[in-house]
Amino acid sequence: DFRYPVEMGSAGHRGVHGGIPGTGGSAIELHALGSLHMNGAIESNGLQGASDGGGGGAGGSVVVRGGYVYGNGTIYAEGGMAGNSGGNKNDRRGGGGGGGRIAILCSSMQQSSFRGGMRAIGGRSYFHTSETIKFGHGGAGTIYVNCGDDNERVIIANEIGLSEAYTPFIIETKLQNTPE
Repeated sequence: DFRYPVEMGSAGHRGVHGGIPGTGGSAIELHALGSLHMNGAIESNGLQGASDGGGGGAGGSVVVRGGYVYGNGTIYAEGGMAGNSGGNKNDRRGGGGGGGRIAILCSSMQQSSFRGGMRAIGGRSYFHTSETIKFGHGGAGTIYVNCGDDNERVIIANEIGLSEAYTPFIIETKLQNTPE
């Protein structure tokens, strides 16, 4: 559930030639009883594939809960980049890992008080610069922020250049009965 993610990121694929994939990101939960002053870095990134086109690991999940959240810290749950096949082995390309999930749950957070960055982008695929088609980039993850009344939002965005990556997103909701 993007509103309270608790899953670790999965490892990348070994590829057809048995490449070494990147591992997925961890699952992190940070709970503060009162205010949360965030000036450090929280990272749950997937790792890059290690060889022969091994796929990048998927980003993990980060949940931050607190009363009032402020500071200059960063939160990342990025997918890992694909492994480099080396040379000109066009058949050993790997895909990038999908972005992870970040959820910030608090009673109050003003944009002006939290100047940190949050990213859940997908990893880049491996491809040769001579190729005209780029493929296999990891899809974007999600950033969910729910901090008080009328301040709920979901962000799904990938890095520039990864716009062709596929990112499905479905929200289940109850439908109200309507008269026919």
